[in-house]
Amino acid sequence: MRFSNIIKFLAMIIVGQMLYGCSAGVDENVNTDSPQSNLIVSSLNASSIQEVFENAATVTRPTHKTFMVTVCLKESVLLDPIRNQQFSINTKTPKTTVSDANGCLRWTEKVEMKASFHNRYVLFNRTITTSGQFSGTLNIKYAFNMFTNNFVDLQHEPLPEDQLITAGKEDMEVDFDMTDLTIYFGGYDTQHDDSRANKRVITKWIGCFKIKADMSAVSSQIIEMKVLDENGDVVQEVVNKTDLKGCLRANIYTEYDQFQATRWIPRRLVVQAVDGPLKGQILNRDIYINPWVNGRNHGWDSRAGEPPQNPVGEKAKLHLDSVRYTFLGNKEEGYKVNKYLDLSVAKSYLIELAPKINRGHSYSTNRIIEDIYTGYFILKVSILAATKGATELTAENIDQFKFISGTQKEVEVINNKILTTIDLPFRFDQLAESAARTIAVLELTPKDPEAFNLQPVIVSGKFLASTHQLSVGLRPHDRDLIAQSELNITNDILRQKLNPISALMKAAALESKWQGNPSDIFTELHKDNPLKQEDIKTLKRSKSSLVLVEDQITEADFNSLLDDPNKKELLGKVCSYFFPKVLVEGILWDSYNFPAEYHGCKRNPSRYIKGTGLKHIEEITGKPQKLFTSTDKIGIGTGFLIYSGESRRTSVSKRISFGGGLSAKLEIPFLKILSLGAGVNADIAKVWSRDESQGTTSRAQFSRSRNLFVDELKLGFEASINNCVLFEGVEYEVVKPAPYYGMGMGFGGYNNIQTEKKLNKKRLRICKDKTQKEWIEESWYYVGEQKPSDSVIRDPWSISENYLGKIIRGKDNYELFYNLMTDDTKVIYLEKIDQLPSNTAMMERYYKNDTVPVLEDMAIPGTIKL
Repeated sequence: MRFSNIIKFLAMIIVGQMLYGCSAGVDENVNTDSPQSNLIVSSLNASSIQEVFENAATVTRPTHKTFMVTVCLKESVLLDPIRNQQFSINTKTPKTTVSDANGCLRWTEKVEMKASFHNRYVLFNRTITTSGQFSGTLNIKYAFNMFTNNFVDLQHEPLPEDQLITAGKEDMEVDFDMTDLTIYFGGYDTQHDDSRANKRVITKWIGCFKIKADMSAVSSQIIEMKVLDENGDVVQEVVNKTDLKGCLRANIYTEYDQFQATRWIPRRLVVQAVDGPLKGQILNRDIYINPWVNGRNHGWDSRAGEPPQNPVGEKAKLHLDSVRYTFLGNKEEGYKVNKYLDLSVAKSYLIELAPKINRGHSYSTNRIIEDIYTGYFILKVSILAATKGATELTAENIDQFKFISGTQKEVEVINNKILTTIDLPFRFDQLAESAARTIAVLELTPKDPEAFNLQPVIVSGKFLASTHQLSVGLRPHDRDLIAQSELNITNDILRQKLNPISALMKAAALESKWQGNPSDIFTELHKDNPLKQEDIKTLKRSKSSLVLVEDQITEADFNSLLDDPNKKELLGKVCSYFFPKVLVEGILWDSYNFPAEYHGCKRNPSRYIKGTGLKHIEEITGKPQKLFTSTDKIGIGTGFLIYSGESRRTSVSKRISFGGGLSAKLEIPFLKILSLGAGVNADIAKVWSRDESQGTTSRAQFSRSRNLFVDELKLGFEASINNCVLFEGVEYEVVKPAPYYGMGMGFGGYNNIQTEKKLNKKRLRICKDKTQKEWIEESWYYVGEQKPSDSVIRDPWSISENYLGKIIRGKDNYELFYNLMTDDTKVIYLEKIDQLPSNTAMMERYYKNDTVPVLEDMAIPGTIKL
């Protein structure tokens, strides 16, 4: 024995004595069945798994599987690998092998693929024996699953008893087996464009049967096969004879809800031999069918284990990836006007959608988004306008978008398309907002949720109210999207923007922010004004002549005033209200006399009073009709002219004259001017002259202009009207004479005069005592910029582009606006702002007159000025 080996042997003895009496449990790999063994298993695994088929042409389940077992051993004292030592393994054919440099042994195991085996583990119990330097015996246990190729070291991972194949379970239940099983898609028994919920798929089934003992084909035997569903009910029976290879072909018909999420539907095949030596024997086989997939993943054999599960676990969803719409124009029957003269215009669009089904699974490589060819759905469209200049609809800024229009409609899918028209009502005062920075939110829902077991889809995208032939890519929204992404909005939050559609569809009349009677609103809005006029006093025509006016106003007079509120002979009849009699105290008695202004008012009433005809609308009684539309163009220009010039002229003239005269003039106080004079004169002249001139001129002109276009819409409708005439005092001048003191002689003189401006602050409105139905015509105006035809800076289709857009109601207001544009100081109106203000805000900001009430420049709700 070599000296090194002697030292190692002595060390082992010493260490063994030191460990005597200590617990043997510290060696985790020591097998309790052989406590005297000096061997320890450090690792145990399997590799090089291969399948053995009956012949090279066989593509069925293999008849055998082989794998290599590797076990590495160490000695129990110093835990060194046992190298180059001979071992014996009690396999079916006993095997002798030598450990390698790492102390590892290898041998091959062969497992028979028995027909009666289920998806369980085969147990192996092997004994390793050695009589070398480190002698001992070691028992190891492991298991192998021939279907999943899983290898388990039972020392560290015990398996339940029902997972192991025991002798009892290996007994053959029947003498034949279905060794070959092919399941593939065979088509549908209905048209592919059938969108009914219940549908039937054809599954092609080929099974080949063999005798278990010698694997010979069960040829020319009559086989009866029954197909059982998930509840164990027989849904189909097939009786046929096998061919020479023992194979049987049949079609399996499976009904399924095509709008559910993709899943594997279980079916059980119960096969019974009808004749021959196998007569009466029954073979069971579980299979799974995926009717939504027409490719290689259509069928699944249970011998391969459980099929993969759908990760979604919910019903399928509708899917939209694009929308195409065309603006057709304003709907002729789509004009709505309320008593406050709020207007809405319905715009018609031709919309095209291509809905699909999103199966929502990921375990198949086949397509999971399929077309829908027929069916009825509910389409909701909501138009949102940005209130703060936002361009993208996100979870963070969804509150910055307000609902401005929407509609819902039942639609039908025909040949994979939804092609329909929708009418979107837009309030006239929101047309400027709909022209830019607008988002569309669409929801598509099955009309019958039970027939179409689909989740609705909600998408959003950019929308322009007056765009033609524009395709828009839509962003889908789902509650399963990642919450951290700022672009993701849950369906629940986004659906809140669809809720106003229901109220809009139910509303019979156009809603308004104004409440109350238009006549009362007119009075209320005129209380406060820069002129500090008195509140408007309203009287009915039948009482006005008795109380407040000196002259009686007949019904014929009042009708004439409605046609011409400033008619001289009629306007003078209200002078006594604005300049009533005043008390004059006398020595014996008092009297009442009219002031001087009253007499001036009677002679020239328009100097003191102005009248305005008003029609206060109580109710719209007729359907609005479009009378005409027109477009004006307003050009606004500023500029200056530079001119310079130089000239020189020389002139020579001669004249001879003579004569004489005398005159005098005196001015005497309190007398007329006196002039006296006398004289004589003679003139004899001869004139000659010479002119010369020369010079230069130059000029330069600079200008800048902006163009606006104004679209006018004029409507006519029948309404219940309260006719009134409003009389207001106007500013007039009063002459105050003053004496002039001076001296002079003559027969003429003059006095100095002074003037003072006054304003009668009274306001009187006389109305008819009854309303009447009349035909009313009114205009609405949309003022916008003239867009450039070609520009690389301004994008006419961009949602972020801010174009000028203003709304004006009434011809008088439009004329005020036009006159406003002629004032160079008001060019500030063309400045860009982030928000688009209303017509009222525009007038208050840009057209303030110190002498005229601002409200007179606006469209008062429900009132038309004549």
